[in-house]
Amino acid sequence: MIKISLRRFGNVSEGDSERLLEIIRALYDGFEDSPDLVELLLFEDLDLRNAYLAREAELRSIASGDLGADFLSIHECWGGSPRIYLSMDVLSSLPGDALRGVLEHEVGHTILHGSIESYVFPPELVEDYGDLFGAEFAMELLASVAASVKDFEVTRLWRDRGASRDQLGFISHLLGSNEAERASYAIAKARPDSALLFRASIMKPVACGYPLLGDPDVGPMADRAISGFLGFMEDRERLGILGVLEDLAKGASSDTLGNVIAAIDGLRRRFPIA
Repeated sequence: MIKISLRRFGNVSEGDSERLLEIIRALYDGFEDSPDLVELLLFEDLDLRNAYLAREAELRSIASGDLGADFLSIHECWGGSPRIYLSMDVLSSLPGDALRGVLEHEVGHTILHGSIESYVFPPELVEDYGDLFGAEFAMELLASVAASVKDFEVTRLWRDRGASRDQLGFISHLLGSNEAERASYAIAKARPDSALLFRASIMKPVACGYPLLGDPDVGPMADRAISGFLGFMEDRERLGILGVLEDLAKGASSDTLGNVIAAIDGLRRRFPIA
């Protein structure tokens, strides 16, 4: 049986903690390949969560960019056991269907990507992409595409287990605003390398929703959410990103690293830098 280690930071009530713990524990029912241990970290607010995460990254010498400071929830496996980071102020602002979808999302990551191997890249792969793009750019591209692929795999997992409605609530909230992406789009288009990284980053929220297109019950609603989110982009850009995800869906592979490589190759084919 899975063990969930609960830790609270700041003003987090025992009642709220137990309620979340009960939901999360139940989500592992029926999974034979759950991790032995999951750490659940609950924070009073987003600032406290992000400060703790930044400190953990520094202690472990993790080069992790902005650490997903604006993400609804975060997971990592730096210490060998999967960790889920949740902030109560964010959770309390979510509609009920979106809240359950967020919890499913993080549980799914601990099941599919619950080992350190899911968060590191083979040195030869880093070297190969470094030769193509330069070392720093290659690591940014790998990390961004890997995040998209893993989110895609998690939504596919819950869709196949009949939880598409919960995931629709989550992705509808996630894709409900694109103001930051709109602001970055014009700047990113000015340089081919920046444009490629932008496409990889904007693919992440879309990847969360894409597997739901294969569910006839929620597919039309997921399609509207995705189309609205990408609506500011030129057709070539929008269709190129969707084409990468369509290839992933057709491949139906559970090989995360293979999917990352296939997605990068798909981006390169559709959006060559030179």
